Amino acid sequence: MNILKTGKISHFFFYVYHLSQWHFSSIPELREIWTKKNPLNSDEKHALKKISIIFKKYGFGEKYIGNIFIDLPNSEIKNGIYKLLNKKEADVLFNCLEILKPRLELLYKDDSVRLRHLEGKLKMVSKNSQFIEAINKIEKIFNCTYPKFNVKVFVLPESFKNISGSANTKDNFVTIELRNSKDIQNGILILLHEITHKIVRDKKLSFSVNKKISTIIKNNIPHFQFMTKEEALEELFLLSFFPDGFLAKQIYKNIKLDKSVSKLPNQLQKYIQSLIKGENITDQKVVNYFKDSLTEVAYVE
Repeated sequence: MNILKTGKISHFFFYVYHLSQWHFSSIPELREIWTKKNPLNSDEKHALKKISIIFKKYGFGEKYIGNIFIDLPNSEIKNGIYKLLNKKEADVLFNCLEILKPRLELLYKDDSVRLRHLEGKLKMVSKNSQFIEAINKIEKIFNCTYPKFNVKVFVLPESFKNISGSANTKDNFVTIELRNSKDIQNGILILLHEITHKIVRDKKLSFSVNKKISTIIKNNIPHFQFMTKEEALEELFLLSFFPDGFLAKQIYKNIKLDKSVSKLPNQLQKYIQSLIKGENITDQKVVNYFKDSLTEVAYVE
């Protein structure tokens, strides 16, 4: 795992991602925290609306704008944006970022010291025996050779309640969002979870759902409500391993199973544990069995 230095412009994108509220994954609480002492002025609000329109047009996937801002070094970002967007859109985007720049500079000034500290801590922890064991297990369970993943860290406000990660950018790139060094172990677990997302997508495993499974997900897993049903099924399957699943519990011991995982049918829990023991290899048949077994789910929130 290669922990890359997160450049200033990449971190600016992280701020704007949430300030613009362009997607359900843009967190309103982060916008509130970042603007509490210094409310957005009318020019900034107008700029964020324009940015939101552009982000929504390109969405995720191959044309996701984050592929440029997150994956490329600072020196290549501008050219990358002009290749992805048409000239008018790119001009608007950079003009809007210029309007927001004083605010983004202040945020980054406060976060940059923690950012470098967290990057250093992650580099150390990614070399320990537990992480190496986790990677070896993932290779066996998913029958793959662990690719070298690039990781970028983004800094959350100390007062924010959760940490998270993402596998939405291009091949072999994952991101992790942390507050401080106390988040490192949980951050590693989230990284392992995001790595499994990359692997199942590379293997092109299908998480398509029929009407019955779709209804189960919709009615019984409310904290997945903003995902598509396919995304929710993939998420639930991979939660069975990391960050609060059976594989995490086996390696890191002091892990409490995610509520969604602990509520899985007993035979499905045993089946997941058989995968961890190496009795089966995760392929489409395994995913299909997982889907079929969900008909017995009885989640209690």
